[in-house]
Amino acid sequence: MKKLSILLIALFGISFLGTAQIRFEPGYYIDNEGVKSTCLIKNVGWSNNPEKFTYLISENGEVQSKDLTEVQEFGLINEIRFKRFIVE
Repeated sequence: MKKLSILLIALFGISFLGTAQIRFEPGYYIDNEGVKSTCLIKNVGWSNNPEKFTYLISENGEVQSKDLTEVQEFGLINEIRFKRFIVE
């Protein structure tokens, strides 16, 4: 019984490691002046409208973030795109 509980705990822990890997993926953002910049964006699997995003200019660069008030659009290459609109 003790071996079974240890095995279940180990499997439970491994499942968290497999699903918790968030990585930086190729993407872009367009600032408020219309300048498009390519970067690596942290893909956090957005399920709602994001308020900010985290990115790297290069793989060895410093992690930075932008608020949606600073950009018109951002997205991951060939995956998902977020655009800012003003609506009534």
